[in-house]
Amino acid sequence: MNRMAMWAGGFMVFVGAGHTLIALVLVRGHIGGWLSGGLWGSNGHLSNPSTEVGAYWVSLSSFGPVMAVLGCWVLAVARKGQTPPSFVGWAVAIMSVLDLAMTGLSPAILNVAGGIMLAIAARRDAPRRPAETAR
Repeated sequence: MNRMAMWAGGFMVFVGAGHTLIALVLVRGHIGGWLSGGLWGSNGHLSNPSTEVGAYWVSLSSFGPVMAVLGCWVLAVARKGQTPPSFVGWAVAIMSVLDLAMTGLSPAILNVAGGIMLAIAARRDAPRRPAETAR
């Protein structure tokens, strides 16, 4: 079991699930509108979304649910003694840095840490090439 990959996956689950749950609590007044077709009745333009559409995108359709599922996958793979490829960690870290650049300091910094930890874990578990022998 790769402890660093486990920590990275845990960070991803924590931030993704936490973001989603907190956002759902904050936008709970819009959920009834979603269920009654309010998402389809917006003004038809993504450039000027209704508050119901915005509330949906900030909660259920945000990075949160996907990050939580990705974190669960990382945890499952790590429990089997494997490590996801390093590009997964780098992609999470880069996406999170871009998010932070747009929104400012937020708990998404944990995803940067989780992504870098996952990339380091993958690097540590990568097969080593035998040293080239001198001629």
